[in-house]
Amino acid sequence: MLFSIPKLIRLDITDSTNKEAFRLLTVDELEEGSVITASYQVSGRGHGESSWESEAGKNLLFSIILKPEFLPPSRQFRLNQAVALGILEGISAISGHDGFCIKWPNDIYFQKGKISGMLIENSIMGEKFMYSVAGIGINLNQEVFLSNAPNPVSLSNITKKNFDVYDSLLRVVDKIMYWYQKLKSGQVREIEKAYHTNLLGYQSDLLFSDHAGVFTGKIMGVDKHGRLVINTLEGRKVSYELKQVRFVL
Repeated sequence: MLFSIPKLIRLDITDSTNKEAFRLLTVDELEEGSVITASYQVSGRGHGESSWESEAGKNLLFSIILKPEFLPPSRQFRLNQAVALGILEGISAISGHDGFCIKWPNDIYFQKGKISGMLIENSIMGEKFMYSVAGIGINLNQEVFLSNAPNPVSLSNITKKNFDVYDSLLRVVDKIMYWYQKLKSGQVREIEKAYHTNLLGYQSDLLFSDHAGVFTGKIMGVDKHGRLVINTLEGRKVSYELKQVRFVL
């Protein structure tokens, strides 16, 4: 049985589902697992200044409300891992297709193409989470991408099929909540193992670039703070924060 979404808010258009979620949270005590979804976002975004291109009505654009009071804010990357695993398994379930992976920290890739992105924004008071809003975009049925994003791909591009947007939403949310419940029940090692198993380039030689230039390295994993740990060919072990290193795919 699929997870029963306590409140589902469906919009034709919004600036971003994350922004809409935060607006609603100021006036309404939304239950954990509530979802805001839209057919089109005027200003969908990712980390930093990154934007998210999505043709109206073609893709999955939604935010899910989570309340991880049990999790120390210093360990918030565990939430990132659980949600990323849910998205990956949801996409696999929708498509009936294997071969998807997580590109650190939380993008979902198929070969060299990006199929999904995520932005988690948190409200923290003192040493406690108030709530988290996980904004997720999944390329579902869009066939042509017009932005300057370097490598978008959709499930339709991969499988040559079209997918029901609402049914796909239910399946992905179900998988996210499955992994979130594992986090809630303290199954951290299982989450970390699954995350590393599905991590793009895990224990494989890849090209990267950082402030010093392009180099070859092997991903050894992600530390407790969410930093990517890479061993270089020269034998150096380096830990990178987000935006400090780039994959050269």
